[in-house]
Amino acid sequence: MRIQLYISEKAKSVDINNKLVTTLLRLLESAAGHVVTDENPDIVHFLGCWDMRMAHAATNIRRRMIPYVYSPLGGLQPWEIDEHKLSKHTQILAFQRQLTKEAAVVHVCGEMEHKSITRKKWNSNVRIIESPVVSNDITEDEMVGQLLDLYEETINSHDTKIKEDIAKRVSEVKEDDETINSLLREILYARYQLHRGGLPSLTLDNLSSHLTKSDIDEDHFEQLLDDMRISKFFARLECVMATESNLTEGFMPIPMIEDRVADKIKSSITRY
Repeated sequence: MRIQLYISEKAKSVDINNKLVTTLLRLLESAAGHVVTDENPDIVHFLGCWDMRMAHAATNIRRRMIPYVYSPLGGLQPWEIDEHKLSKHTQILAFQRQLTKEAAVVHVCGEMEHKSITRKKWNSNVRIIESPVVSNDITEDEMVGQLLDLYEETINSHDTKIKEDIAKRVSEVKEDDETINSLLREILYARYQLHRGGLPSLTLDNLSSHLTKSDIDEDHFEQLLDDMRISKFFARLECVMATESNLTEGFMPIPMIEDRVADKIKSSITRY
């Protein structure tokens, strides 16, 4: 799992919150099988409140269709919100609400914070995972274990939703050949992965293998690609698969496109 942590400057300035994020970073960096990175994360964890840079970063993450967990770290308590209302920080308040609303899950550290955020109805998925910095009821290992479980659950739920949306789009072409439907789903999923920031080499290998083993009406397939407006993307993907997955022209349903865009796709390939 590739995890990106984004910590607001205000959270760093509050001792108790700074201790929590420092502890979390240390534990995640030492967790086997997981990587803390800003490059092509599977999930992003935002921590803290009232930070315009973080709000803009969350907007970018949403555009890339990467799920994120949000920990306000007490910053959404009523007195905190009232302070920003009184100071007429209307823009940051709107961004803060959007950041909270669009989170896959909001993480809080206690029951009082849970009740406060639930009452606002900004997000219906609010989960409690206590902090060992302020509670003796949970250890550091238990906290990071619960957070890793939450990350994995969030990633799986998000990926399922993406695949359901792709399957719905493919079903709209009303194609009877399930082999063609399967190929279309794979192509659209590859495009989604590229949009996120990285195209796994395994995706290319699997699609190349599927094309090699499939017997389809190529003219009909090309028409479907045109109808779905993904023919150029697929033609460039064929070019990439030719060099990266040994796909030969005899198994390419349409002529490949070799250009700068194809080169850009190639440069986005990941090996993890």
